[in-house]
Amino acid sequence: MYDSLKREIEKEFNKERNYNTILFEGERVNDMKKQRMKSILATACIAFIALVCLLMINNIENQRDDIKFSKNDKFANVEELQKEKLQMEININEIESIGSMMIDADLRVLELNELPEKFNFIQNIKIPERYNFKNSYNIFVKSNIDVKKYDKLHDYIFVYQKDELNDIQIAFSEEAEPLRDYYLGEINKKSKIGDIEVIISKYESMHNATFKYRDIYFDIETNGVTKNELVELLVSIINEKE
Repeated sequence: MYDSLKREIEKEFNKERNYNTILFEGERVNDMKKQRMKSILATACIAFIALVCLLMINNIENQRDDIKFSKNDKFANVEELQKEKLQMEININEIESIGSMMIDADLRVLELNELPEKFNFIQNIKIPERYNFKNSYNIFVKSNIDVKKYDKLHDYIFVYQKDELNDIQIAFSEEAEPLRDYYLGEINKKSKIGDIEVIISKYESMHNATFKYRDIYFDIETNGVTKNELVELLVSIINEKE
């Protein structure tokens, strides 16, 4: 009985066909495994490349931050200035309110090529990089009360601006203290940069510094500038004229 059943199965069973079928199925399974492995490897490669790119970008950003920090740190490090350039003592007068003043004067545009050579130091002073030169002008006054024309040059003024609210105004004069349309009240504290006495006042976000150096009177007003940046600006003026 079993022999006859075996013969019947062997009769119906095509060895070559079924062997090829089994072989094909085996190859298909192997191909699927290979494709799956390729897919896994491709995904891993993409993830690795993305990770490398992310690390590179992060490294570049860190380098940029380091460059910016180093530049700003060097620019505004008063302690380093004290050690390397000038001995200084900085005292800020905190102002609670300011008063307005009237001045009788005429403003005229000053072209840079009209600036006397002895004032060329203005082109090399340390202005914070976010502030750009806006304009320059002269202030003329009357030489005496009997004349009607504003015939006497009093001030040179240079203006640098970051935006509508933040600017730097540098005024200087050989005649007397530069004119301004406000006063700061009583000032008690004095600063020193090298041997030069400087009066520095602060009202809200505004700093004002006045001093006389080599027979030139300076009056500097800043808005949006830090104390350290102001000191660096002052040092650059004094050093430039050494």
